Amino acid sequence: MKSRAPLFGLTIQQPWANCIVHGSKRVENREWRPRRSMPFWLAIHAGQTDDRVNEEWVRTQFPQLVPALFWKRGAILGVCRVVEVVAYLEMPEEQQEQHNAWLSGPWCWILEDVVGLVEPIQCKGSQGLWPLTDDLLQEVRREYARTNAIRRDGRVAETYRKTRSA
Repeated sequence: MKSRAPLFGLTIQQPWANCIVHGSKRVENREWRPRRSMPFWLAIHAGQTDDRVNEEWVRTQFPQLVPALFWKRGAILGVCRVVEVVAYLEMPEEQQEQHNAWLSGPWCWILEDVVGLVEPIQCKGSQGLWPLTDDLLQEVRREYARTNAIRRDGRVAETYRKTRSA
C-alpha cells in the first residue's frame, strides 16, 4: 500500500470479513458499484453483526478458518486492493471458475493483495464506502507496515498465535 494511496473502509459481516482476510475469498458481492476508479485500496472492517444464516456453510466448507468464538468484530482486520468490479451476469467464465464458491453478485468486487493485520484496529464502521479519519488512516498504515515487516521476517504465524492466546 503506497503511503499516499487513499484508503476507504468497507464494513462486512462476519464470517465474510474473516474469509477475505484469513481465507480464500477474493470477491466481495455488493448490490452497488463503487464510484471509484480502479484499482483502489480498501480497509476490511468486520461489523458488529454476524451472518448467522451462512455461518454453518462457511464452517463446513472452510474448517481452517478461525472459529466464530474468536472472530474480531468492530475492527479493521486487513487491507486489500479492489482491482475490478464486474456485473455477475457479465463475468467471464474463467473468473467464475476462479471465484466460484464466493459469487452471488449482482456486483462482484475482485480483490487482490490482501494483507491481514497482525493486530486488528478497533473502530466504528459505516455503511457503504467510508473515508478513514486521518488518525485511523495513520494507525492502519503503521500496522500494515509492522505486519509486512513481520511477514518478511517469517514471524507471522508465531505472532498470530501469540495475539490469539492473549
